Amino acid sequence: MGVKLMICEKCKQRETRWENGKICEACKTKDWRKRNPKKVKAYAKMRQVRDAKKIRAYSKIANNNYYFGGNRIKVLERDNYTCQVCGKNKEDGKIIVVHHKDETGWAKKKPEKNNSMNNLISLCVQCHMGIHRPSDKVNKLSKHPELLQQDDSEYKYPRIRELLFTKRNRLGTLQEAKKELSKELGIAFDTIDHYHYKRKTTDFVHKTSDDQDDREASHE
Repeated sequence: MGVKLMICEKCKQRETRWENGKICEACKTKDWRKRNPKKVKAYAKMRQVRDAKKIRAYSKIANNNYYFGGNRIKVLERDNYTCQVCGKNKEDGKIIVVHHKDETGWAKKKPEKNNSMNNLISLCVQCHMGIHRPSDKVNKLSKHPELLQQDDSEYKYPRIRELLFTKRNRLGTLQEAKKELSKELGIAFDTIDHYHYKRKTTDFVHKTSDDQDDREASHE
């Protein structure tokens, strides 16, 4: 005689064995968790410590698959873990992230993301922030318009570079020069460091909302 099965009276979806009662195991577990929140919280806290390495490893894999279609490491290796805007890398103390050129990253659901290798690029955190919040960097220098003057060099902030090299000759190191300029301008050291390496051109064209509006208008 086979085991008699019945549909769970609570969820109306899962099957349960007759001898186990009229509620399936999943619903029993859910009810137990609701009745014992302190035990659930204590167990979760214990697991965070006990399985910390496993949780971090799983999170990296899950995030890579969800946000980058499994291509994150491939892109970083292709770009040699180097920012494709300023040219700095991990050895320079920079954190390197992966950016969607068409901005189908965090704001889009998984089916709408373009995770092709051609649409992904490696950037340092500072350059990444500069793309998503370009006004922040302009505002920081708005009180010093003379530092925004341009020349024929490949660098976006040549006046800042001149200041830094002058200070380096006096202080001995570029590091000390950046610290002093950071204090004088009231701008974070990392931002000054970013201005020093920032180039005018990049290997990709960033699509702005205005570009999108122009494309839509051209199709009307």
